Amino acid sequence: MTKIYSLQDENGNIRYIGKTSLSLSKRLTHHLWDVRRGIKNHRCNWIRSILSCGKLPSILLIGEVAGNGCAEEIAWIKYFRDEGVDLVNGTEGGEGSTGRIYIPSKETLLKLSKSLKGRKAWNKGICCSAETRRKISEANKGNGRGIPLSIEHRKKISDANKGNKSALGFHHTEETKLKMSKIAIAQGRRPSAEAILANIKANTGSHHSKETLCKMSESHKNNPRCRGWKLSEETCRKLSESRKGIKHSIEHCRKISYANKGKHRSEETKARMRVGWQLRKNNLPEINCDFEKQD
Repeated sequence: MTKIYSLQDENGNIRYIGKTSLSLSKRLTHHLWDVRRGIKNHRCNWIRSILSCGKLPSILLIGEVAGNGCAEEIAWIKYFRDEGVDLVNGTEGGEGSTGRIYIPSKETLLKLSKSLKGRKAWNKGICCSAETRRKISEANKGNGRGIPLSIEHRKKISDANKGNKSALGFHHTEETKLKMSKIAIAQGRRPSAEAILANIKANTGSHHSKETLCKMSESHKNNPRCRGWKLSEETCRKLSESRKGIKHSIEHCRKISYANKGKHRSEETKARMRVGWQLRKNNLPEINCDFEKQD
């Protein structure tokens, strides 16, 4: 429900028509906050004139309506203006989040920024008293804020977010996933399939220059994920243990053979390979052997 209300001066004259979904006391408080923040418009200037006399404007409920109340607000503003009432409303009503929204230009924003520089906030350094904090706490209770969730409620939320079908059944449909993917591509957060294919075609057949290869080699020397990094003996032993018993297929062995053609091993590597072959042939336990490089 939306409340249509009016603000009145000290003599009871109606000067402003508005709408709100809050309580009337909170809406009046928001009007006073706008004044303290230094907002300059017809309504705030009128409220300042009343505050300068040591008085406060009063708020009066006109009626409650279903929906956002834009049409009703427009109708009441027109009615009072046709009756000759001097309202401080800056528009004909109905604007806001449900209607047109005023977007200031860059020049206006720059002027606002310059005018507000050096101005201290009205509530800077003001601490709420214990009584005020207690009232805020009491007001927030029951509004879903500050209320701890039960263990059962937390479990349901956890199961729903994990995609557990047995709990709440919260899953994105294929149609929703497709829409999310299109939005991500439109916003540039994910490349499209066409962009990926175009990138692959553009890079096909390209080769790095010798200078680039040299830079890559230098940067990879201290990278444990790249070649050139010397693994510890413990890591080598673990890798060896994990590889034991793994047999390559004939096709895989053929590919390795073709890849190693033209490559020459050092005498030290050949000696180690001969010892390994002999150990596997005799099915003997592995021994630790040191070899010296032959000239």
